Amino acid sequence: LIGEVKRMDLYSPRNLLDCGTHTIDQALSFIGEATVKWVIGAVDTSEIRKSFNIDSEAMATGTIVFENGIRANIQVGGPDMDMATGVRVIGSKGFMEVSWPGQINRAVIYDNPSWQPPKAEDDRDEHMKRVIKNVMDCLESGEEPELSYKKALRAGEVIFALYESVRRNARVELPLTGVSDNPFVSMVEEGRFQTAVK
Repeated sequence: LIGEVKRMDLYSPRNLLDCGTHTIDQALSFIGEATVKWVIGAVDTSEIRKSFNIDSEAMATGTIVFENGIRANIQVGGPDMDMATGVRVIGSKGFMEVSWPGQINRAVIYDNPSWQPPKAEDDRDEHMKRVIKNVMDCLESGEEPELSYKKALRAGEVIFALYESVRRNARVELPLTGVSDNPFVSMVEEGRFQTAVK
């Protein structure tokens, strides 16, 4: 409907390590799990928060550039977000804004401005049934499930590369090598951020 994907804007609440995983994974699904070429990131450490007892930033932003030339800008937490969660996918023929559950909140097809996205069902039980069916079908077919650990690892690599970019004060190329820690937690433990823990 929206043609060739050109750019994406990613939004997530709370912190990069937790909620950012969902948004990055969702973005990758729109572009066929394309390979990330490089990232550059920044964090707001005006306060250090705890999420699942792990140190996290108050806000994170960054740019993700893919091998196929697509760019994604990400904002996690902080003020002035266009969307609470999800991905704005901008294509050659239109754009759509998709929240985490997959609901299309807004979409425009340039050649057909009257087009409206289908009404999304708001039934989490049905959603989970489809997820389980996908896993079972993939067990039989040998295909990778929509919610596979490999996809989670790909999103995790992007997150740690964004944190490593903060640590290095530099752009980080992927695949990410030489990083065996959580760079953000290490920076907190080293006292790099002189802010209060909440």
